[in-house]
Amino acid sequence: MYKYILCWRYLRTRYIALASVVSVMLGVATMIVVNAVMAGFSAKMRDRLHGVLADVVAESYDLDGFSNADEVMA
Repeated sequence: MYKYILCWRYLRTRYIALASVVSVMLGVATMIVVNAVMAGFSAKMRDRLHGVLADVVAESYDLDGFSNADEVMA
């Protein structure tokens, strides 16, 4: 009878250790995937905003616009 108890105790502790290692591994893998997705999303949003909003905005209060646009852009 004691053989079965020892066998069960050994297998149960091994199962718990295996389950804990697998759960930590899944948690780390999830964090890596989420970090990669968020980094890609941030880069994509930065590129989109950079494409929509210019670094320098030149405004003219005249209805005709800039008469010397080449000088303003240079």
